[in-house]
Amino acid sequence: MLLLAPLGVVLGGVASQCALGVVAIVEWLNDVLLISPRSRMLFPDPTWLVVATITVPAAGGLLHRLIPEGRPHSPPM
Repeated sequence: MLLLAPLGVVLGGVASQCALGVVAIVEWLNDVLLISPRSRMLFPDPTWLVVATITVPAAGGLLHRLIPEGRPHSPPM
């Protein structure tokens, strides 16, 4: 019993740091891929903004082909 409380504190700390890391990665991806409206608003060159707006979803559609069985993201039938 005496070992369970410190173990819970350590595991809770590790889990919270992992959650903070995931949030940081999502924020970074929002800025890099110009997903959030704020990152699009602050982007300096409107020409590249149009290119990125078209390229990022198109790349996702092409990467879709790498999914086994060639099916979309859905439960199996």
